[in-house]
Formats: sequence, C-alpha cells, structure tokens
Amino acid sequence: MTGAEFAEDGENFAESIKKLADGDEQLEKDYFESSDSMLAQYQRSVLVNYVEDNKLDITAYQDYGQDPVSLTD
Repeated sequence: MTGAEFAEDGENFAESIKKLADGDEQLEKDYFESSDSMLAQYQRSVLVNYVEDNKLDITAYQDYGQDPVSLTD
C-alpha cells in the first residue's frame, strides 16, 4: 500500500463518501450500511456496559421509530 484516502468528518462526511465511491452507487450504499451497523453495535455495547455497571433493570432500548434492541442477548 502506498497511500490511503479517508472520508471527511462532520457536515462533509456524506459528500466525501460519494467522492470516494467515484460514482459507484452500490459501493456508497454498502459503506453507509456498514457504518450504520458498526455504530449500532457500538451503541449497544456501551449501553450493555452502563446497565451492568450500574446494576439497572433494563433489558432493551429503542431509538425513535425503530424496533427495540435487546441488551440481554
């Protein structure tokens, strides 16, 4: 490997992904889906740790408009 390109942060993120995908709509879609999946996994793991550390009786969380996500699996 001799170089790498990275997406920009903040408000330029989506546009920079489009630029990196260079017109490949499937690649762009795949990137956003994998990014969303990794964020959901991270969010769940943070919540699991918080619930366990604080001995809370919470078994799931739910983002607005989404299905509940179990914290006990």
